[in-house]
Amino acid sequence: MAATVQLNLGAIQSLLNSPQGPVARDMMRRGRKVEALAKRLAPVDTGRLAGSITTTPINVNGKPGAAIGTNVEYALAVHNGTRPHTIQPKRAQVLRFKAGGSVVFTSKVNHPGTSADPFLEDALVAAAG
Repeated sequence: MAATVQLNLGAIQSLLNSPQGPVARDMMRRGRKVEALAKRLAPVDTGRLAGSITTTPINVNGKPGAAIGTNVEYALAVHNGTRPHTIQPKRAQVLRFKAGGSVVFTSKVNHPGTSADPFLEDALVAAAG
């Protein structure tokens, strides 16, 4: 006995490509899971970095997706770390900061760099596992 199968390609494309369809909803669900993990894994000083992490629906080559990230200007330096570098004043003649309970004035600082803390990558890996 032979069977015939007909696919409704329009309906399939609608399921896959609709910004409000089930695939888009699932991508956002997964994105929010990564977001929640990233907020827990982000280093906390003031909480600004963790509080800025968001999930946004995006279009990837015509397919729904989710972007998880932050607009905090120092996030990339925290995530990827920094190399040793020199810090010099931009709008003043000296830098001013506190060190060891004292106020320090200097024309430059040789920063040793920082270790990477890939909180967002770690959240993505944990959410996938």
